[in-house]
Amino acid sequence: TINSLKLLSEQIYQTKIETIIIISGHGQVIDNAFSINHAPQLDINLKAFGDLTKYTPLNNNIGLSYQIREYVETRIPLTLYNDEQLDYGSAIPLFYLTANSPKIKVIPINTANLNYEKHVQLGEYIKEICFRSSERIAIIASADLSHRLTKDAPGGYSPRGKEFDSFVIESIKNK
Repeated sequence: TINSLKLLSEQIYQTKIETIIIISGHGQVIDNAFSINHAPQLDINLKAFGDLTKYTPLNNNIGLSYQIREYVETRIPLTLYNDEQLDYGSAIPLFYLTANSPKIKVIPINTANLNYEKHVQLGEYIKEICFRSSERIAIIASADLSHRLTKDAPGGYSPRGKEFDSFVIESIKNK
């Protein structure tokens, strides 16, 4: 994962990406609405993992965030919130992805407890806004696999963990 993020960081730098929209299910997930973290500055804080390093804050792209909100909120449920601390599902990928591009802006978006179709719609709406923008934008979806492959895994071992992970990986490969 780290090697892939480092490779992607190089590609982000080479293509002069200005904003990363990161979609995560680890932030403030609301039952009936997607949410955008609208704090002007966003901190990477990994103290829960034993990392006491103070990282340089990332800047939120407030202008593009408002454009997304205005376009999406009349079509599917969406809310804004302010939290300067990024969830780990956003913080860890962004740590690597912004390493070569310290001036890059970000927009953290959280998934919702809504159906699959609403998530696809959100992606389509974000795509439309990005295509209209003159900015160079990358969209990153941060997700997990099973976390159940070994006996000492946080959720314990499950023989279905490997089956699930393989299904997800094959689905991504086959688009």
